[in-house]
Amino acid sequence: MAHWTYLSIRDVITKIEEQDIVLPVIQRRLEWNEEQMELLFDSLFRQNSFGSIVCIEEDKGKKPLFAYRPFTVDGTSTLSQEHDTLDRNILLVIDGQQRLQSFYMGLCGTYKGKTLYYDLLSNCDNLEFNFRFEASEDKLPRVNKNSSIMSEHLWYSAPRLFSELKANTNSRLIAKNIVQNLLITDSVKEDRIRENVKDFSERIFADESIGISRVNAHMSNDILEDRARITELFRRLNDGGTKLSAYDLLASSLKCFDYSMESFIEDNESKYSDIGINKDVLINLLLVLNDKPDKSMADMDDSDAKFITGNRGRIEITLEVLKKFLEASKHTAWFGTTQKRSVIPLYFLAYHIFYDPSDDEELTHIFDNYDVGGPKFSRMLKWLKLSLLNHVFSYGCGWRANIKGMRLIHEVMRKNKGKDFPLSQLFKLYRANLHYFYDEKQIKSSNLGSLDEDYIFYLIYERPKFSIRVEDKDHIQPSSLLREAGFPASKIDSVGNYQLIDVKTNRGGKSDKEFAEWIECVPNIQQYLQIHLIPEDPSLWYVKKFGEFLEARCRKIIEKITLGL
Repeated sequence: MAHWTYLSIRDVITKIEEQDIVLPVIQRRLEWNEEQMELLFDSLFRQNSFGSIVCIEEDKGKKPLFAYRPFTVDGTSTLSQEHDTLDRNILLVIDGQQRLQSFYMGLCGTYKGKTLYYDLLSNCDNLEFNFRFEASEDKLPRVNKNSSIMSEHLWYSAPRLFSELKANTNSRLIAKNIVQNLLITDSVKEDRIRENVKDFSERIFADESIGISRVNAHMSNDILEDRARITELFRRLNDGGTKLSAYDLLASSLKCFDYSMESFIEDNESKYSDIGINKDVLINLLLVLNDKPDKSMADMDDSDAKFITGNRGRIEITLEVLKKFLEASKHTAWFGTTQKRSVIPLYFLAYHIFYDPSDDEELTHIFDNYDVGGPKFSRMLKWLKLSLLNHVFSYGCGWRANIKGMRLIHEVMRKNKGKDFPLSQLFKLYRANLHYFYDEKQIKSSNLGSLDEDYIFYLIYERPKFSIRVEDKDHIQPSSLLREAGFPASKIDSVGNYQLIDVKTNRGGKSDKEFAEWIECVPNIQQYLQIHLIPEDPSLWYVKKFGEFLEARCRKIIEKITLGL
């Protein structure tokens, strides 16, 4: 049965400050943006309903159902703590976190460094209240374009006004002080300031506008059963508010089972974000490791949580070794770039590492001597490079990589747990399902254009930070001259005639000049040729020799991209 309590905003904030109202570990982080928070204050001042707050009631002297964390005045993340015995009665917020956190930050703190300001010239008679988060008052607009009554704004810090009214609840006196301090002499403005300060005082301090529904959490002798029941309540309540993402649904289940999953997820996201692992990727990776690649995040149950918590150490070592492999193979930037890359290869590289027969200590150091060309490293690298070159995880390759591809690759990997990386089986799988697949011996200048061009550039240039968008993809021999000479577009616009150069070079004196001519302007010609894999024979640098140039450069590109295979 639920019991109801009605409180003012000020009373709720007091309970938040004294940690009588806290957030259970199953709660997600702050999701609202500043516009949503401003609208919440607008609803409050209009005296509109903004929903009830649902809490678990936990009694002093007992162990709470969940680990919990306090609200923060700036919305930053803090980790939940487990408590064996409570020294006070507390309320764990199941529904209403976004609203309570917004009131707390708006009246006592900041949001992303911005303070909430209240327009003391708001047209309160017509219920037009202006709130705005901003870094400083001088960045706020002065002219009010939306009001026919008051042509200007008078912004005042909401936390400051809240603090002043806490110290002295006489709103008329506070308004009088504001008028005097701001040197206001216009009687219309004085009246407006007085009314708005009064409204602020009534809405925040007097009105019992927040209804708190207190739910009894402990209804059985099984703590996991009670946790699961409340977690399900949390999910259902949030279906009607700020929707839970798939990650939020899963995270709530994991944290329900073991509160330390909160730090596990957040720590590993932070630690491995540079190789493209965010929370969603991490959760999907865990499902693959548990041999459930087809399972939805929302369908996770205790068995999944038990797998993760029971293998936490091995999982963390797997992620560490995965990062070592990517660093050693020079693929960190490929997966860590801001450009959207498929993370599916990471799942199966991690799978192979996780099920390696080595113990944890041996596994940690398995790639420490990668430079000697160990077979494990070489087989994984060969699979990764040839898969990426052949668009295996891209749209239009012949299967839906995130559905059929994931399922079929996982089946091969599952059958080869603890064995050598199953190169031949996977390549056989590719040939049976994809439009084409070329191994390192089959890649030729005639099919080079079928391979992933972005990845080819990545392998050519080997840069710590890689993005084609910050450089120009440029024709080595100008397309205009080649067209005049009668070369087909398939050769002119081929990867063999492309290079990446900085914008300054491309926009300089290069335009429409034959390569043999403009290369003379390059300060270090030999270095330039090496970086861009340009044939060193000067006789090939002329348009009339473009066919031979293209064949020679394609050979260099193929040699580079198949290196180590």
